[in-house]
Amino acid sequence: MNTTSFNSNERLATFMLETANELNDLFQSLANERRIIILANLVYERQNLANLQKLTGFQASLIANHLAVLSDSGLIKRIDRGLYDISQDGLDLLQQICFAFLEVKKRETKKLEYLQALIGRYTDNDLSIAVGDKMKNIDEKFSVRIVELQKFEYVSFIAIGNHPEIEAFKKMTDWIKTQGYLDDMAQHPIYGFNNPDPKKGNSEYGYEVWIQVNSCDVKDEEVEIKIFPGGKYAVTTTKLFPLNNDNVIPAWPRLVKWVESSEYECATHQWLEKALTPFAEEKDAYLDLYLPIS
Repeated sequence: MNTTSFNSNERLATFMLETANELNDLFQSLANERRIIILANLVYERQNLANLQKLTGFQASLIANHLAVLSDSGLIKRIDRGLYDISQDGLDLLQQICFAFLEVKKRETKKLEYLQALIGRYTDNDLSIAVGDKMKNIDEKFSVRIVELQKFEYVSFIAIGNHPEIEAFKKMTDWIKTQGYLDDMAQHPIYGFNNPDPKKGNSEYGYEVWIQVNSCDVKDEEVEIKIFPGGKYAVTTTKLFPLNNDNVIPAWPRLVKWVESSEYECATHQWLEKALTPFAEEKDAYLDLYLPIS
């Protein structure tokens, strides 16, 4: 199987549109727990119908139907004496799917660990100041709203260092000057987040900045335009400075605590910091913090 990746979202989208029916058939062949179990047994070693019945506990007629679907999709093949085996294409595809699934779970774990670490950076006394005693009157002390971000296109800029936010923001600013966006920043919101997150014992970390764009208006043919699928968020507004109980640093754990006390749950789509005053002096800078929820 050719594992060459697409070099742009546009080409990937075009390919998906052109092969929608075939992709649907392939996805449908995998969208069944019993077929996944049958495939796992065939990955282990080739099997006949009787062996698969013993291994899975499924009825023979049910297994035969699933084998037919998997054979039609090219994921398995029938060989001599009624034996079935995983095809090379099927094996390649399953490996890629499982690796991709594992990477998603790793990212989910890292995000949840990061959110937990945000709370862990504060003592109980700090948190009582930040969120109120045992979460009482939190709505009065901490304003949160629920926002559904819609899908949008964006261009990203990343920097790594001791203060990567400044460098990433500078990269973004230099680029938007070439696009003429400074006259209409309301149409081009700016978001940011740590990437990669800070690690204990290492003063360097990364920060990624997104600026929302419309691909039709982008003048730079070399830049990569990406798509953010959107999602639901708990959002609060805070200041960047000064460093006290009302700024961005304690606001994140306060927001996490608010969600934990609410009807919502912390989710794993991308958390964001939206710059409300992107070109103001630091003392006048305001942010919207977007915590993913479900």
